[in-house]
Formats: sequence, structure tokens, C-alpha cells
Amino acid sequence: MNREILFRGKRTDNGEWFEGSYRFSRSAIRETTHITSGYGNLFCVIPETVGQFTGLTDNNGVKIFEGDIIKHNEKLFEIKYSTEQARYLATLPNGVFNPVAMQNCEVIGNIFDNPELLEGEENEV
Repeated sequence: MNREILFRGKRTDNGEWFEGSYRFSRSAIRETTHITSGYGNLFCVIPETVGQFTGLTDNNGVKIFEGDIIKHNEKLFEIKYSTEQARYLATLPNGVFNPVAMQNCEVIGNIFDNPELLEGEENEV
């Protein structure tokens, strides 16, 4: 099996997104969450923004991460991981999910930078 294990998080120092390996450390003083590249770059990231790569890409070749907002058939979905189903789901704001929405879709944002995208009646069932 050849599968890319990759995480993404928003850096604490400049707010930019960074992709790499996930690293969490805890000391008596504090807990820190890092994303590190294979080249020795290590950045503190905001823990709430860390999301794993789903292994899928959109129609434009953009990697789909947990927390992304995708557009499929004119509806907007948030990508979430379901521990109950042990898989990633594309969910509407009301919790309904579409098992095929991650196919033929486009990443248009994420829940951290663009939460307003999931608001509005055009996204109702």
C-alpha cells in the first residue's frame, strides 16, 4: 500500500498554511502542535486548524484536507472525519452527508478562513 500521510495547519507566527508531518509535544510548561517538513522546517500551528489529507484531489488537482469546503453539484460541503464510519465525509451544515461529493468537486475554501461559505439558504437540503 502506498498512501501519502500528510497534515496541514495554520502557522501561529504568520497565519499561513503549512503542509507536512504532524507532531505534538507536551511538557510541564505547555503543549505544542507542530507541522514539520522532511527538510527540517518545524512550525508551531494552531491546533484547531490541523487537518489530515484525505488522499483525494479535486477536479483541479488540489489536495482535499479535513476542514476544506468543497463544491459539488452547486452545493457546499465541509470535509469531516467520522470515527463511527472510519472515513472522511462531505457534510452539509445540517449534518446530512453525500458519499460521492468528493468526486467531481472543487475545493473553494476551508472552515477556518471562509466559514461564511457554509451559511445561507442556497445550501439547504
